Amino acid sequence: MADDARRTAWLGERGLTVLRFANAEVLERPAQVYVTILTALRTLTPALRAAPLPQGERGRKEKIS
Repeated sequence: MADDARRTAWLGERGLTVLRFANAEVLERPAQVYVTILTALRTLTPALRAAPLPQGERGRKEKIS
């Protein structure tokens, strides 16, 4: 458990959130685990979400000379 706490703290310092689930939760209540994960993802700040490519960059192919 101490190792888990250290890893969680290390990841937290880098802006990451750790969600932990007991094996029994995942096996017995997978839908609730899914809802918990989905809820956590929806609460991300916009800065942490992937930004779309700038206009004009989508599908751009560069020729290699």
